[in-house]
Amino acid sequence: MKNQELETLFADFTVNNKKIPFEFLDYEGTEETYIVYNSLGEEPVFFGDDEVLATVSTYDIHIYTKGNYLDILKEVKKKLYNADWTWDEDSEDIYEKDTRFFHKVTTWQKERMITDGQNWI
Repeated sequence: MKNQELETLFADFTVNNKKIPFEFLDYEGTEETYIVYNSLGEEPVFFGDDEVLATVSTYDIHIYTKGNYLDILKEVKKKLYNADWTWDEDSEDIYEKDTRFFHKVTTWQKERMITDGQNWI
């Protein structure tokens, strides 16, 4: 499902004076550089009094470009670090011959606390 925090963080994402589209699951535009993201799930990580007190959500951020993705990856990481996300890993370098896109995946996690069993902080 869409993540409102990620949508807001990357609403006007610009690297080297170029705005980069950021979409959930699929990009249908024509730009040669874009980012899509997807959820890998959410899991409970902290319990108390037989209740879940905190969960961790994990997301993959996919960078697609026909050029060099290193500056984009650096700026994605900077933005997520500054928003208190935790870096999990980066994929190996991928080149998709059929589309001629370089494809790099970076995985991030965010912990959320539950206040009263119903409401999230």
